[in-house]
Amino acid sequence: MEWTADNIRKKYEFDAVGITKHEGKTIIVLGMETEPDKNLDEFIGGDKKYATWCFSGFKKYFSPVVDKFLSDFEKIDEKAEPFKDYDKSVNIKELAVKAGIGFQGRNTLIINNRFQGRLRFCAVETFLEIEPTGNGIYEPLNNPQCDKCGYCEIACPVGALKDYKLIDEEKCLAHQQLTNRIPNLERCNLCWIACTKDRSWAEQKKAQKERIKKEMLP
Repeated sequence: MEWTADNIRKKYEFDAVGITKHEGKTIIVLGMETEPDKNLDEFIGGDKKYATWCFSGFKKYFSPVVDKFLSDFEKIDEKAEPFKDYDKSVNIKELAVKAGIGFQGRNTLIINNRFQGRLRFCAVETFLEIEPTGNGIYEPLNNPQCDKCGYCEIACPVGALKDYKLIDEEKCLAHQQLTNRIPNLERCNLCWIACTKDRSWAEQKKAQKERIKKEMLP
């Protein structure tokens, strides 16, 4: 098989695949759509059994597909490995933009023509040369798909979003939920729920907002 973005997408049934470069390596950005019956945002934890949160949706739906891809790809590049963005120099969403998958919305999610803000990502880095799919440029303020309505910023209970950026990661409730051990929390996705590209900002979501504020805020 010729290793191209389109061939990888078709063979392994990813919803989106993009190729870009980072620090001399080829980065294969793999995207999968989160859906009601395939909720990639599902997570568990915050109790005695799980010291930190576990993204069970990723493990259930995304990881098996990535593992299958890696088991095949490592036959031609044994040094290929999942991309880690722990150093904060670049993150997977920035790489998705550079790979041409979409543009970053004001809620920091990648807005794609077909899947809007429903794509979730992981990535694999390799030394194998693969044809890039985007222009290799990260442009957070050039998003023709974003409605620029500002609803995501309004929806955030703690004011952590502004001008396409998460201005205070420690303030973000979703970030706090990665280490908070309060059990049975509902994950804060209000900035995504408010996005007019995906869902109307319905009145019933106010109840979720109040519940999240009660659970997470002092």
